Amino acid sequence: MVCKTSGVLLAVLYVSGVVGQNGWDVTYTPERICALKGSTVDIYCTYSYPHDNTVQKTSWFTYWPLFSEPEDLSLKPRYRGRVQYLGNKHHDCSLSIADLRESDSATYRFKFLTNTMKREYTGQPGVMLTVTDLQVGVDPDTVTEGWRVTLTCRTTCTLTGRPAFIWYRNNQRLYFSRQQYQITASSGDAGNYSCAVRGYENLPSTALTLNVQYPPKRTSVSVSPSGEIEEGSSVTLTCSSDANPPVQSYTWFEKTGAVNSERGTGESYTITNIRSEDSGQYYCEAQNQHGALNSTAVTIDVQYPPKRTSVSVSPSGGIEEGSSVTLNCSSDANPPVQSYTWFKKNESGVWQTGSGQNLSFFNFTVWKSGLYYCKAENKHGAQNATAQTIKQGVGAMVVLCAAGWTTACLALVLIAAIVCVYKRKKRGTPGETARGPHTQMSLKSACSDPQDDTYTGLDLVAVSPDYDTLNVRAQETASDSNSALQRAAQASDSD
Repeated sequence: MVCKTSGVLLAVLYVSGVVGQNGWDVTYTPERICALKGSTVDIYCTYSYPHDNTVQKTSWFTYWPLFSEPEDLSLKPRYRGRVQYLGNKHHDCSLSIADLRESDSATYRFKFLTNTMKREYTGQPGVMLTVTDLQVGVDPDTVTEGWRVTLTCRTTCTLTGRPAFIWYRNNQRLYFSRQQYQITASSGDAGNYSCAVRGYENLPSTALTLNVQYPPKRTSVSVSPSGEIEEGSSVTLTCSSDANPPVQSYTWFEKTGAVNSERGTGESYTITNIRSEDSGQYYCEAQNQHGALNSTAVTIDVQYPPKRTSVSVSPSGGIEEGSSVTLNCSSDANPPVQSYTWFKKNESGVWQTGSGQNLSFFNFTVWKSGLYYCKAENKHGAQNATAQTIKQGVGAMVVLCAAGWTTACLALVLIAAIVCVYKRKKRGTPGETARGPHTQMSLKSACSDPQDDTYTGLDLVAVSPDYDTLNVRAQETASDSNSALQRAAQASDSD
């Protein structure tokens, strides 16, 4: 090729990069280079010429316009300060380009000018430089826990020299050196991944966020308030779970034995004015598109004062004089009843008769008959039971009269009435006259003295008027009747 420049004829000889021509030669090693964006690349080059020529000028260029001289790279503004000629005017024509940009991708050629007939020579085809950055790719695009995932440190060309790669997760180095990084995805593998070329750790790729989807994990229930739950208060249960994508639905259940009953939906479940019947085990189910997981059940323990306090009597039938009688106090409370107290009520007031769940009488006598009730108490309150009444009687007289011993009954009643009247007159207290065969039911009010009771006096406590009646039976023997008559006579004589 011959062109005219500034009135001077120049003979331009294109010399192959591999094979010389008549002693003219330019060799590029290698002819293709793939380099990292931001790095520095050295293009190695040698040239030769006949020994009778002297090199006057050297330069590198990327584009040679028609009918004009190519522009030296060192003179271009975008290369200024980044290009350095490493060769000389003898045989080395190497070039260095720093801080590579993707726009630097081009074919680079070397030319030189000798003194012989102003010949200018260039080597073909030059060096094809491709500048690439690093990018992390993931396959598949959507990752679910348990799937096989491949991360690739991608370039637009094959990097020269087959370098080793370095991987990072959340800026922490992973000990893996291949261009592809393969894992079986778990939720713990989620994070920001980047890669770099060994020796160029300062030029990492842009980070890629690996999003690993998974079904709900670590589903749990929290209770507010966290302390004791008292009847009548409000309680809120909250379900929490780790899931990706986030939990789409929450369902609440109450567990009763083997039966699970649905109670509500939503992240929170509130029970207002909670009752003892609401006590139980509760759990939640968290669900997203990948699955569902139940929480461990939490126990809701509703505390309340005693309820349904009652008294039972054993034996439950008629009570014989001289037998043993046990009163039992039962109550529903949470926490359980902490103390039981027994009371007896008569005309003069209320008297504490004992403590403990049971009140027992051994060798029961008519004088122990009366109205009994218990009080159950825990830290939340107390409740009195409905009272139980043991119907008053006069021992064997009740049984004898009921059996038809009319004469004996009348005699016993008359003697007892006389004795009682006499005793009242002696004490200065008006008495009551016994009238008829049924007056035995009023003898205790006529003859007994409340001060003879051995119980400690307490303040009157209101009790229910609904009483159960228990009858006191005596031994149905004639000897018991005679004994009663004898005791009445002796009492009269002593007075």
